Amino acid sequence: AFVEFITAEWMTETERTEFREGLAALDAHAVAGYGRTWPALDPVQRMGELDWAAMPLDQNLPAKRAYRRLRGHVLHGYLTSDRVRRDVLKINIAPGRYRGDVPVAAVREADHAH
Repeated sequence: AFVEFITAEWMTETERTEFREGLAALDAHAVAGYGRTWPALDPVQRMGELDWAAMPLDQNLPAKRAYRRLRGHVLHGYLTSDRVRRDVLKINIAPGRYRGDVPVAAVREADHAH
C-alpha cells in the first residue's frame, strides 16, 4: 500500500510510467527464465530474480532500475513506519507528554534555558 501511495502521490507521470514499465520488464524476465510470472515463482527462483536485479551488470535496464526504486520505497516505508520506529529503532519523536495548552512564549523561554 505504501509503494502504491508513493507511486500515485509523489511520482511524476513520467516516473510512474517508467516505474510500471520497469516492473513489467522484471516480470517478463521471470517469464523468460522460468516460464512463469513473479507470483508463480518458487522461493529459490524469486531469490534468483532478486539477485539478478541487484547485480550492477547492465544496471540501466528498465527492470533493474525499477527494482532499485521499488527496494528503496519498501525500505523507506519500513524504516519510517510507526511500529518500526517505536519497537525496533526505539526512537521517541515526541518525548514526554503532549500539552496543547502551553503558551508559545513559555516554550520559547524553556528552549532558551537549555
